Amino acid sequence: MIQLIDPCELKSTTEFLENGEFTAISIAPSNGCCIVDDTTTGKWKKKSEKIYENTAQNRSESLTVIFSNNNKTMTTTTKKGHVDIFKKI
Repeated sequence: MIQLIDPCELKSTTEFLENGEFTAISIAPSNGCCIVDDTTTGKWKKKSEKIYENTAQNRSESLTVIFSNNNKTMTTTTKKGHVDIFKKI
């Protein structure tokens, strides 16, 4: 299933730090403006060659992660098949 993304959502960011922490900032539309909808902090850990585990808000999720485009693009896939594509800026 393809889901269209609101232009505000394209401004959402996730920062992965070398110390195993991450911060995700979700941007959403509100009254014609883009606003911060949610900020999530958590931890990430490499489990095996392409498997990473993210833990945030007392929930853990295993992801298959593929790096491409000279490590400028990261594609994650959950066990349920949800795909996210992150581009380094």
